[in-house]
Amino acid sequence: MYNALIHPYLNYAVLNWGRESKTTIQPLKNLQNKAVEFLKTSIKATLDEIYIQNNILTINNLFKMSAGKFMHSYENNQLLSHFNQYFKSIQTVHKYPTRLARSNNFFLPRVNSSQGQCSLKFIGLKVWSEIPDHIKSRFHFDFKHLYKNYLLSGLLGANQQKEIV
Repeated sequence: MYNALIHPYLNYAVLNWGRESKTTIQPLKNLQNKAVEFLKTSIKATLDEIYIQNNILTINNLFKMSAGKFMHSYENNQLLSHFNQYFKSIQTVHKYPTRLARSNNFFLPRVNSSQGQCSLKFIGLKVWSEIPDHIKSRFHFDFKHLYKNYLLSGLLGANQQKEIV
C-alpha cells in the first residue's frame, strides 16, 4: 500500500528537493512517519523497525539512494553527454598514489557557502565516497539492491545502538 500511494510522490525528483534544508524537509519526514505507522504490526515496534520490516527507506536514505544511483550511472558512463566532465577524478587533480586515488574516487571540490554544500556536485561525491567499494563495483541492478540493503542496515545498526544505550 505504501509503495503504491506514498513512495512515488516522495521519490519523484528527490535529487532536486532532497538537498533542501532540514527544516524544509521535516514536514515530509513527519508525513512519511505517519504513513509508515499504519504498517505497524506490533504495538511495541519502533519506527525504524517498521521501516526495516517493510523494506522502506527514510527520506534521507531515499535521497542517498537516488544520489548513489546517479553517481553509479556517471561512473559507468550511462548518463547524457552533458555530464561527461561533471566530476573530476583525483588522478586529474594530482598524481600522488593515495588510497583515494587508487580506489578511483572523485575530487571533492572546495565550497565556501551552504549553497555550494547543497549542490549535486558536492553531495553526490560525499554520498559516493561513503558507499563501500564492493557495492560500487556491481552492475546497476545489483548495485541498487545491495545499496538499499546497506542503507537499511544503517537503520538497523542505529536501532541496535539505541537499545544498548
